[in-house]
Amino acid sequence: MSTIIADNLTGKTAAGNVTVTSEGGAATFQLQQGLAKAWHDANAAHNSLEDSFNLSGLTDNGTGDFHFSFTNNMNSANFATSTVTSHAEISGINHSQHSTSQYNARVWSRADALSYADNVTQGIVMGDLA
Repeated sequence: MSTIIADNLTGKTAAGNVTVTSEGGAATFQLQQGLAKAWHDANAAHNSLEDSFNLSGLTDNGTGDFHFSFTNNMNSANFATSTVTSHAEISGINHSQHSTSQYNARVWSRADALSYADNVTQGIVMGDLA
């Protein structure tokens, strides 16, 4: 088994073109396409990012409604997001409020009826950086 130790990976034909062969060897994909571009672990009750990657902060738009701002913007507003939350809450993404510089997450509490809630939420962003 060989070990590669490097600080940077650069494609041979183009800097951002690093191709990886699939496990079965039948397909290839661009390495950068499979990497998360941002993620968050936020304590909404305290209006804070507990930990994150490529996010400069969050904005509390009211109970259970949060904007997360990118440090490095996305190439377009057409990126994929996924969120989860703790306890019996439900979290979701408001795709109509995506932009190249931020995304919106909402958290609802389910106590016989849905209502916005401030609780822990985690999210991940996949797509192309600008």
